[in-house]
Amino acid sequence: MKKIFLFLVLFLLAFNVTAQGEGTDVKDDSSVDDRLEPAVIDSQPDNALIIPEPERKKVRERVEDEEVKTENRKKIEGNRERLRALIEEKIKDTPAAERNRILKITERVENVDTFIEDLTPEEAKKFALLTRAKQIEIARERKAKKLNNIKIMEVKDEEFRVRQISKENVKKAVENLKEAIKQSDKIEENLKETRERLRNAEKNEEKLAAGKEHFTNAVEAQLTELNSIKERIQNNQDLTADETSAAVERIDNAISKLNETKARIEAATTLDELKQIGKKIREYALIKHIYKTRAVQANICHGILLRSDLLERKAELALSDAEKNGQDTTELNSKIEELSTLLETARTKCAEAKESFNSAKETDDVEARKELIKSFIESVKTAHETLRESNSIVLEIRTMTNDLNVELDSQKVDEIVVEEEDGNE
Repeated sequence: MKKIFLFLVLFLLAFNVTAQGEGTDVKDDSSVDDRLEPAVIDSQPDNALIIPEPERKKVRERVEDEEVKTENRKKIEGNRERLRALIEEKIKDTPAAERNRILKITERVENVDTFIEDLTPEEAKKFALLTRAKQIEIARERKAKKLNNIKIMEVKDEEFRVRQISKENVKKAVENLKEAIKQSDKIEENLKETRERLRNAEKNEEKLAAGKEHFTNAVEAQLTELNSIKERIQNNQDLTADETSAAVERIDNAISKLNETKARIEAATTLDELKQIGKKIREYALIKHIYKTRAVQANICHGILLRSDLLERKAELALSDAEKNGQDTTELNSKIEELSTLLETARTKCAEAKESFNSAKETDDVEARKELIKSFIESVKTAHETLRESNSIVLEIRTMTNDLNVELDSQKVDEIVVEEEDGNE
């Protein structure tokens, strides 16, 4: 009897479990999760890891940022491929290293492909020959018209002489300049002496005599320096023939006027006359400063700057060779960008100096001319300092290319671009 009763109990329990399993309609996994989650959470210890909402938000933002970066990379790669096709089409005769260099600026400028698409083949070739900083500037500003003021210059040698001057003439000019400096030192001593005599003179007759001698010495100092500057300009290989001719004409005119002034000093009979003559002497001193600094500026802004541009181009080609060899060029690429930025600064200062120079030589206002000369000299000075800084970067680039087993100086550059002159100086 007990056995029958135990059998019935087990049968009923089995039937109940089966009925519950068949009667439960589980449509999806989420309903199971909903039922289980409270029990699971309740059963976890108090120190269980639960991610706060702010942290979850940061994770979502990081994921979104990565997605945006990935999209941007895809976009850049897409633009590069289209740009590569445009470059191959428009400037296929330009060396591959020059064409590939344009691709680098897509990291700094958007839609370079559409900019190149609108260029003529001639404009595209000019653009390919620009320095990296200039490419970024023109592409970013979408100013293709700037390419009209740029001309392609063949690289015949690394001196970039505008005109050829014989070595004998250059040597003679240097020797004469040294002699002129010695003469100027002697005249300066005479000026100090006559200036002191003029200050100590008590009678008008004494003042007149001392004043005549002092102003005559001042004119002689101007004449000596103007003649040496004239010869320096005549033998400056960084000045065009037209520019040299115009400068020499102005200096000759100043020399002629100073000789007339010297005769007027001798004929003066009053101190008032001498005072008026002294003002004229100072005006011609400005002419001296203009052309003295212009000769220096020509050396800096033509010779040194163009040679620096050439080194930048060679560095770009060396970078391309290193990339082909599969080497890490990150640091070299960064230094070339730094060099390109410095050279663009120097180029801008040279342009500002030229503008001030042209204005200074055209104005008759003495005070305005002084300010323009000051601006001119400051711009030349800044350009020179910037080029000195860029030279230290070039030395670093040389070290890097050597470490990468790539020759810098052996890179072949046949053409560069230069700003076109907008008139005679």
